[in-house]
Amino acid sequence: MTDEPRQAPAGAPRTLPLLAAALAVAGCAGVVQEMAPPPPPTVADTPSEARAPDGSYISWVEHLIDAEDVNGGVPIRGGDGIVMADLDADGFEDIVTAQEDSNHLRVAFGTGDPDRWVLRTIA
Repeated sequence: MTDEPRQAPAGAPRTLPLLAAALAVAGCAGVVQEMAPPPPPTVADTPSEARAPDGSYISWVEHLIDAEDVNGGVPIRGGDGIVMADLDADGFEDIVTAQEDSNHLRVAFGTGDPDRWVLRTIA
């Protein structure tokens, strides 16, 4: 009788060492994944710290003025210029836009309602 460890015969499967190695690799992959930092938030998901001089938060609401679904279906494309001024002196800002792709020059006359604009095509 000998005290030497037995070796598997040549060509015999070594299941236990392979299984142990596979489990070790799988376990490490989970650790690496858990330690990865989360992706940074998008601009839209980032809370604003902007405040007015009185301490209130600054925010805005989108108001569609001259999109096809609100302007009666006028196909405007390629907006590349905008100017705001009170053109008709009624106390409300008016907006002039130029769209190079559809060759439009448009005026949106402001009213007391930010969701209602009087739209005119100049060219």
